[in-house]
Amino acid sequence: TTYGGSIQINDGTGVITLYTATGATFASATFPTGTVSITGNLTDYGGTVTPPNTNAQIQLRSAADVQ
Repeated sequence: TTYGGSIQINDGTGVITLYTATGATFASATFPTGTVSITGNLTDYGGTVTPPNTNAQIQLRSAADVQ
């Protein structure tokens, strides 16, 4: 799996979409497997970021946001 597009991630309590534009410089890099720590911007994709929300997504600034 690469960073580009939408990836469903699970934090152990629920699932959220991690989105990276396919034009991002790191979009073709391989997304790490296993447990990672993610720093990003929580955004609202076409809805409201209030439970239950299916429109929330995390957007990364760079691959360095995933450790």
